[in-house]
Amino acid sequence: MQMMRQGISTALCYMLFAAGPAIAWESESGAVFPALVGTLPEGISLKATNVRLSAESVVIEYTLQNSTVKPKSFKLSSYLAPFGWQGAAAEYNDLHFPEVALKVDGKPQIPRTRVSALLDGDEIAASLRRSAIDPYLVAREDVKTDERAIAKRVAQKQLPAEAFRAGLPIWQLQVTRSWLIRLSVQRETVLGLRYRVRPAFRPVKVGGSDWQSLILQHCGNPKQVGEALAELEPSSPEYRNVEVYTIPVKVANAQASDVDLSIDLQAKGSGSKRASASLTCNAYSGTGQLGLPSVSTTQVLSPSQLSVLVIY
Repeated sequence: MQMMRQGISTALCYMLFAAGPAIAWESESGAVFPALVGTLPEGISLKATNVRLSAESVVIEYTLQNSTVKPKSFKLSSYLAPFGWQGAAAEYNDLHFPEVALKVDGKPQIPRTRVSALLDGDEIAASLRRSAIDPYLVAREDVKTDERAIAKRVAQKQLPAEAFRAGLPIWQLQVTRSWLIRLSVQRETVLGLRYRVRPAFRPVKVGGSDWQSLILQHCGNPKQVGEALAELEPSSPEYRNVEVYTIPVKVANAQASDVDLSIDLQAKGSGSKRASASLTCNAYSGTGQLGLPSVSTTQVLSPSQLSVLVIY
């Protein structure tokens, strides 16, 4: 993603609260961290949701209120989709989000993690470990294996023959994490979730049907956007790179709350600029508001998912 941003002089950012499926991307599908699943105990309510998006990470803070006279405990889980080796040239290999962190009032919470290695529906993680093979091998960019050692373990029936093909791992990795959350009596508690951004990205022809579709899906006016880009950069290129950040904001079975959103895509240590303009879209009213240049807004009763379109 950093390579894509080199030499980019201007950016236009759009935000949309959307509950629909993600856009299909030709060059990179991106990766979405799933919403936290669980059931809030009786007497626990979601008071506020705060989302901060930067060039490095997404931080979501949930303010929960325990209105009862007893401490409450509940479990939150994340179920990541299974994935296989993406290839040495893939933008994102670590689709299991190893850096994800959850804090309660600023205190880090240690998750219980379950790692599954799936091959044709069978769990082979234990077989891999007995053969001194890390199930996380599929999440690495550079996969190096000892084919002779693998063949030996297959011959000894310690390892399924189908686990490797031409020295490359074939299984699917699935990682599930669970956190036990404890809330004190009659007070507010802030849950903070943080992980690295992995946006989808690709080039789009300015003025083309794909361009117009993207802007309309994010409640923008293609003509207005074109004029704004032309004013910002008179020598506007024929093609522009776009990114989409998809951020699930729902937590457990909590009712929707207002969402405070702030975006700062200034990459640390790089020459890229901040987003020059922004458009927030409210899925309930279907209206958007163009802003120059900062992004800081409150959306009322958001759906479960936030989408951010960035045009460079």
